[in-house]
Amino acid sequence: MRNHYERIVRDAEKRARQSLRRQVKQPGKSYGAFENENGVTEAKYAVYRATSALSVYCCRDSCFYHDPEIFAMIRDGLRYAASRQHESGLFDLVGCNFESAPDTAFILKRIYPFLMYLDAHRATKEEEEVFQLLREIAVKGANGVIHGGFHTPNHRWAIASCLLLYGRLSAGRHRLHGRWRVFRKILRQLQPHQQRRHDRHRPCEAGPAVF
Repeated sequence: MRNHYERIVRDAEKRARQSLRRQVKQPGKSYGAFENENGVTEAKYAVYRATSALSVYCCRDSCFYHDPEIFAMIRDGLRYAASRQHESGLFDLVGCNFESAPDTAFILKRIYPFLMYLDAHRATKEEEEVFQLLREIAVKGANGVIHGGFHTPNHRWAIASCLLLYGRLSAGRHRLHGRWRVFRKILRQLQPHQQRRHDRHRPCEAGPAVF
């Protein structure tokens, strides 16, 4: 198992080095973004690259542990992603889906594990800054997803799981104040018909608050 762990760390470090090369440093709207293989920049790719780098930044066994250059890359990547977030809280999937609740849900599901880790373990001002950036994206995004729709059947599970995780990560029901009935209605609509009939009177409860 130790060998597997060390390989995971080394692979994550390799990806962090790639991200350093791919990050946009020229001033402008794309500053902090990461170019994919086709030279395209978008919020989802930025979040995935930044959070991958965060895993080695917080890892004591990594050569990038608390590395200032890696921190700057993460911070700028998340700032770029936040700048691409619509007022609705939703993100675009460039060239395909605009103000998309399912694509926003996929982004938030990527963020949640890192948010949970930092909530419990952040100890420096840099980790606090990253935590707040992730939290702001997550809170705004979840309140956008709760009003969004979906265009393929599998996306209902992305949306439902995203909102359920948010309920556990947030301050319970009051963070979704005024929207909880909408949330319950959405969950019922997302269930298959037979399961919905069986569960129509079962209450939907939020988990304990984490942050």
